[in-house]
Amino acid sequence: MKKKKGFDLRTIGKENVLMADGTNVDFTQIIHMNETAAFIWKNTEEEVDYTMDELTTLLQKEYEVSTKQALSDLEKLIEDWKKIGIVQK
Repeated sequence: MKKKKGFDLRTIGKENVLMADGTNVDFTQIIHMNETAAFIWKNTEEEVDYTMDELTTLLQKEYEVSTKQALSDLEKLIEDWKKIGIVQK
């Protein structure tokens, strides 16, 4: 997974919201992220193409989750992010 450039994760109240600079995606709605998704976004760099193993390890260091569960959650999350265009395919 490699994040696209030009996005900022902000916390507004208790909500994690991803905002674009306007050049990458035509937003029709704000992208909200749960705590886990926001953690992954905050702890990855735009220039790096992360493997599933690296992301799984990142999740397991922060949360008490099995490898199987972390992988399953990451696969769904990254697929969703690809669909909305915030990560490169």
